[in-house]
Formats: sequence, C-alpha cells, structure tokens
Amino acid sequence: MRLYAAVLGLVVLTACGGDSDITTPPGDQSFSLTISGQGSGSGQVATVAGTTPLLDCRLITGAQPAGTCSATYPESSIVNLTATPDSGASFTGWIGDAASCTTDPSCPITMTANRTAQAEFSALPVVADTGVQITTSNWYIDPGTDDDGSVVWLAEVQNNTSQVAELVEVDFTSYDAAGNVLETDFVFLGPIPPGETRANESFATLVGTEARTEIQVGQVELSDNDLGLSAAKVVSSDWRVDQGEGAVIWTVEVQNTSSEKLQSVQVDFITYDANGQILDYDFTFVGPIARRARESSEGFAQLRGGEANVKFQIAGVIGAD
Repeated sequence: MRLYAAVLGLVVLTACGGDSDITTPPGDQSFSLTISGQGSGSGQVATVAGTTPLLDCRLITGAQPAGTCSATYPESSIVNLTATPDSGASFTGWIGDAASCTTDPSCPITMTANRTAQAEFSALPVVADTGVQITTSNWYIDPGTDDDGSVVWLAEVQNNTSQVAELVEVDFTSYDAAGNVLETDFVFLGPIPPGETRANESFATLVGTEARTEIQVGQVELSDNDLGLSAAKVVSSDWRVDQGEGAVIWTVEVQNTSSEKLQSVQVDFITYDANGQILDYDFTFVGPIARRARESSEGFAQLRGGEANVKFQIAGVIGAD
C-alpha cells in the first residue's frame, strides 16, 4: 500500500511540474514602420491626425531624417501617410514598401510585416528674377466629346527688361481640392519687345476633379535682336460679339511701312473682361503686303462672356524672300 501511494505521488508530480511541451499561445504581433527619403528636395512625411503612435518625419537632402520617423503598429492595421514637399521642392513619388502609391502624396500602408516607406522629393529649378512677369492668366474647362475634354489655359506676359525676350516658357499645373497634382503643361511665348506684352494659350488634359491651377514663368531667353516689327503697323481694327456663332469676330487692317514687300504679318488679338483678366487669345496672318500698301484680314476668337476690352498687336513680320 505504501509502495502504491509513493508511485501514485510520483506520477502526479511528474504530470504537474518539470519540463513540458505545452506553450502559452502568443499574443498579438506588432510591426515597425520606418520613414526615409531621397532626392534633391526636402519635405515632410507624417501620419494623419489621430494616428497612434504619430509619425512626423522631416526629410532634408544630405541630412539624416529628423523627428519621429519610426513607430510600431499592430498587425493588419493600416497607417495612412502624407508626403508634403517644402517650398521650392516637389514630391516625386514613393519607393520601397510604399511604391504601389506611385506619385500620390497620400499613401496607406498595411502592417503585415516590418515596413519601410521612402519618399522622394525633387528640388524645383530656381528661376532668377528675369524682369519678365505674367500680367494676367485664366483657365476654363472644355468638356469636349467622347472623353476628350481639356483644360484651356491662357497667359499674358510682360517684358520689363531693356532687351528682347526671345523665348518665355510659361508652366501650368492643375490640382484637385486636396492639393494633389493632376496635370502639367507648358507653352512658349515670344519674341516680346521691351515694355510690351504677348499672350498665348494651351490645352491640358481634363481629369475632372480640377479645383485650382498654377500658372508661372519658367525659363527666359533674352537677346538684343532687332525683330523688325516697325515694318508694319495696325491702321484700323474692329470687333463684335456674335452670340449665334458663339464667337468674337474681329477684323484688322495692316500697313507695310517699309520699302520692301512683306510676305506675312502676324497680328495677335486678345480679349479681356472689365477687370483686365484675359478671356481669349487668337491670331491671324495678313499678307503678302506690297511696300507702303495695306491689306486686311479677320479672325474668330472664342466668346467667353463679359468681353469689355480687346488688344490688337503686331507679333511678327516676315519680309520678302
């Protein structure tokens, strides 16, 4: 009986203590999210308000990331990041585990493993004060047909220098309400004589969520060339609104003031509202024009509504062959 009790006690002791292959189920896992940057520009990557823990990481070219650039989050949680470029820089896109977000500044990261999100910022080209500036600009939505709509944008540039602005690049960017870039475009103006203005228009792709645009002067080329614009002048002009045609019909008479035959003279036509904002741009060619003679032509500008003032100007002269 004593032997049986001793054996039974040993069995109980072995079952309740000592080494065992029974393990406690693991708790919920967590994974780290680390922010880094690259590129020639600088900016900030942060989590949206209310995220715990919060990320707020400053990324500067040639320096280590500053601020809170790494944190741990529960498995399967979604962390929403936003990339914001500094002034003078642009956000180029995401790399690493955020690459699927491409160029969208807002990027959700699903935490199923340790993640690294790399933001690329690029420095914008620095444009010196060239003395060339935009005096007025505008843009319109043209829905078009068969999904071929566009954003029509216009700019008028003034040359405040003592030289000829041979070529002026004007850049266009459209944004949605959240500030995301939708489309970019550019157009060239010139040549522009000292103290004068020139206008032009272009067409950017219509995305459909345009909320605002940015139109600014890019690169400028100056020269001392003689444009020969004094060889012709506008001697008479007229314009009228044709509601039925939805157009502004304009006519111009040009005189050849030189002693040589002119093959062609370009005349620009610009419409403005009562506040001086540009509404539309058009041009026509007049010629050939014999020496000291006059020739006429007409054009059709888009009717925008509110046309109050117009401008006629000689934009180019081509002499005899």
